[in-house]
Amino acid sequence: MGNGASNMVGQAMAKQQMNSVLGDAKQGMETPKETEEQKRRRKENDERAKSRISDFEQKKKDREERKKKLKSQWNAHKKANT
Repeated sequence: MGNGASNMVGQAMAKQQMNSVLGDAKQGMETPKETEEQKRRRKENDERAKSRISDFEQKKKDREERKKKLKSQWNAHKKANT
């Protein structure tokens, strides 16, 4: 077996061991029911995230419009001064 093959086997074994450890940890954890407080916080966080995303998209749109405007002004300037 070449060096590369043995390295791949080692990586596969490490990954398998990690998955086994994670699986054991997941089995030991019981997921408690979400409380009303947690639901309310999750909902607020989701709303804030949606707001941030829409703000980002609006800024992106504004940047594109500003870029087009500046480009057209620059092209008009070049045309007038050549």
